[in-house]
Amino acid sequence: MQLWRIPLDGYSPACLAVLRGYLDDDERTRMDALAFPLLRDRFVVAHGAQRTILGRALGTAPGDIRFSFGPNGKPALATGGPLGFSLSHSDDLAVVAVTSGCAVGVDVERERPDVSHESIGRQFFSQAEADALVALPPEERQAAFFRGWTRKEALVKMLGLGLADPVDTFDAARFTMTDLDLGAGYVGAVVVEGAPPLEITRWEWVP
Repeated sequence: MQLWRIPLDGYSPACLAVLRGYLDDDERTRMDALAFPLLRDRFVVAHGAQRTILGRALGTAPGDIRFSFGPNGKPALATGGPLGFSLSHSDDLAVVAVTSGCAVGVDVERERPDVSHESIGRQFFSQAEADALVALPPEERQAAFFRGWTRKEALVKMLGLGLADPVDTFDAARFTMTDLDLGAGYVGAVVVEGAPPLEITRWEWVP
């Protein structure tokens, strides 16, 4: 599996223009719906970078890639094939995971102390997960919440489910889940369908 870390800020207007040119009509509509220029630029970098990564793997021009979408918005290559991929972004960082022959889901989150982790955990975690969270010492709960949240998000993305769909009923032996070290202030996880070992090749994306 290839794991690409993508910083989202600090690109020149010329670079942003090139990446924006790779986007399709759907991506441009989603970009235009964002309220602030910074958010639009970050969207352009994240999705433009994903297209360059997939284009390199496929031997295809980034702007020629076409996507299809599942019922909950899970993207796939419109042409089919064995390539699996997943994109996540939070604040000024994005991550793209690419696999061959298996489904993949990735998630990254910036840790924020203002998140109501206990109430969110009660809403979205299984009962056992929520109980385990509140049983921890208070100083450990924030980090544990974000680890659990990114794992759940990555699994939901891999399965093509909605966030509110139950995932604790799935056989954990079907999946390989790995926590990601993405730098200070960020928490991440990646999930693939299949048993270990999972060999991850890490890359830093540059335009």
